[in-house]
Amino acid sequence: MGRGACLGGNGTLLDAGANLTVAAFAEKAKQPIGFIAFIKIAFPIIILTLMITNIYIWLWYV
Repeated sequence: MGRGACLGGNGTLLDAGANLTVAAFAEKAKQPIGFIAFIKIAFPIIILTLMITNIYIWLWYV
């Protein structure tokens, strides 16, 4: 359950405090990160991470 919460927090700009902090610093630096732009980069990474996690869980627990 902890792995799922951690992975889900990386999904969108609003799900994790670290994501919001980076977005705030980027906006102060006049390089704002938009919601859609963030998802375009984060979504493939999430899919890859989920695949790796599923393989890990399958190898460890099955």
